[in-house]
Amino acid sequence: MGGSWVVCWPASTLRSWWIGSLEGRTQLTRALQPLIRAAERTLQLDKAKRVRTIVRVASGGGSLDDVNWLLCRGYQIHAKDYSSRQARSLARSVQVWFDDPHTPERQAGWVTEVPTAYVRPVVRIAVRCRKQDGQWAIGVLISTVSASDVLELTGQPPSHLADPQAVLWAYVTFYDQRGGGIETSLKGDKQGLGLTRRNKKRFEAQQMVMLLGCLTHIPSSGLVAGWQLPNCGRVVVRKRLL
Repeated sequence: MGGSWVVCWPASTLRSWWIGSLEGRTQLTRALQPLIRAAERTLQLDKAKRVRTIVRVASGGGSLDDVNWLLCRGYQIHAKDYSSRQARSLARSVQVWFDDPHTPERQAGWVTEVPTAYVRPVVRIAVRCRKQDGQWAIGVLISTVSASDVLELTGQPPSHLADPQAVLWAYVTFYDQRGGGIETSLKGDKQGLGLTRRNKKRFEAQQMVMLLGCLTHIPSSGLVAGWQLPNCGRVVVRKRLL
């Protein structure tokens, strides 16, 4: 099944978690706000908690309207811009491109165009990867996370604050970390619990199967603990795999 789902851990406790989903035909461009509102109700994310929560979301939730909605709600955001045309335009304002020290044919640079369209200050980073035809595929990251926080979140020393290139790649790495661990863990559940053999015709029934699978997974895993910091929560918006 397709659709969108969100996993949320607030900063207040490792024991509070929430996972929700929408129908398979619902794309993230339409799913973000309903999912976030549902998480707010379930986890009682008031204004004080929202300002300490990072929403890290792929491009489907990176439209100007969605980002500004999150910013108005008080969240910290770390997202990829939805518009590929906008990304190409912004990339032209990058003055220096830095080679990725770990991934060949990938570069990143600071976007210097002033971000006047957002309701709160953001930093933007253009990332480009070489395609097989020799052209560049370009995306732009949008973030309100401070440089010191993003270094801490990626396990780097505070001394790197003096190195703009280290800070740049910390922002990129933090976005890259949205994938991998969660998907791999849930894929293991999908196979180990036989979830593909338990598909239901009604959406509500399939949603219950998904939640039962999560209930089986989360208490026995380190999934939550790896995302927790004393002063910051996490909201991860992903495509549903179940």
